[in-house]
Amino acid sequence: AKNLLEIIIVDDASDPPLLEAVSEFPQVKVLRNTERLGLIKSKIKGGNEAAGDSIMFLDGHVKPAKNWLQPLLKHMNINYKRVVVPLIPVLDGETWEANMNAVGSKMMFDWGLQFNWFEDGNDLVPCMSGGLFAITRRWWHESGEYDYGMNVWGGENIEQSIRLWTCGGEIYVARDSFVSHVFRQKFPYSVNSTQVYINKVRLVEVWFDQFKDSYYDADPVAKRFVPVMGDISERQKLKQNLHCKPFSWYMKKFRKVFEMKHMLPEATFSLFNMQTQLCVASGTDETGVSALIEVPCEDHHEEQRWLWMPGKVGMMNRQTRQCLDGAYSMLSAAENGQMQARTRSCDKKSTSQGWVLKSGHLKWKEYCIKAPTEQLQPATMAKCTNFLQASGPFKLIKVVESPLLEDDWDDGAG
Repeated sequence: AKNLLEIIIVDDASDPPLLEAVSEFPQVKVLRNTERLGLIKSKIKGGNEAAGDSIMFLDGHVKPAKNWLQPLLKHMNINYKRVVVPLIPVLDGETWEANMNAVGSKMMFDWGLQFNWFEDGNDLVPCMSGGLFAITRRWWHESGEYDYGMNVWGGENIEQSIRLWTCGGEIYVARDSFVSHVFRQKFPYSVNSTQVYINKVRLVEVWFDQFKDSYYDADPVAKRFVPVMGDISERQKLKQNLHCKPFSWYMKKFRKVFEMKHMLPEATFSLFNMQTQLCVASGTDETGVSALIEVPCEDHHEEQRWLWMPGKVGMMNRQTRQCLDGAYSMLSAAENGQMQARTRSCDKKSTSQGWVLKSGHLKWKEYCIKAPTEQLQPATMAKCTNFLQASGPFKLIKVVESPLLEDDWDDGAG
């Protein structure tokens, strides 16, 4: 092929050696490790040996489709700092046939640094799978290759993805390029969990900034590996020299993905009654049925923290994950003669959960929430009176848990 300068195979101490198997192909260069170094060190070795303007990293168990290369080159010609991944169908390791109904495009990690495939319809890739990607040789070196303090396997794709985005690069998927990949059920070699932890801790300590505790909260065992993670000063120096943006920038860039993964702190509010000086909470009545009650305000009490549903219509309790429901509240009238305010499972399509706050009134259709006369007693629902003439008793008090959410807080009040 006119675009192909060389094929580099890194033989990671295979038995038997791979050189003889490819001896008939003059464009193939084999770099052999005399002892097993693992995936990360082997990819560094192969990438640094490459002489072409662009480098395509491929696992050994892949099958490129016809015309797979040109779309990748086209992307990199737009911006030398653009890293490109192909679409990745699942490849049957026995028949060597691609399953075009199971195609991966992009990945995302969670706070425990486990990652999986997802699709959101655009071409920006927050996190690469790591096994297949194209990068210009210039940007491979400028962006820092891989972390030389990482070993064997684990976390390198997350570290690279965050680094590329925050340090001036970008990652795109080329949807007209297909390279099928065999996803094996288990590793063909042993993986040292300690080394994987060290890799993850290194990337978190360098790139997660003030959000690193989110990882340690998700995987508390990882904290014990911080003292043995090795020197990260070179990576921190790279971060400084490339003028990399903070991790909060990456979170804002892919905010919708972070929200989809439930990785962002939820911007909640307390509903404060200015007349009783109490806060509305989710509770139960004397029969154990869900009810709205009023209790002394405490920010850290989950039962009195609420979130607006999409569109700022309807409110969900942080602790119970249930929503205030007008129709369900109306059913209580047949039981005790009054409409007791109740919550039930949230349903985005339900018209009976469309509560809004208007002029201090918590309102649904022509009904308003009426505060109880005694603490811990259930609130009721009644037809609104003097709605236009008088302000209601309720006020939202925001509880913002992260500076990331401060910029676009919306109290939802009318």
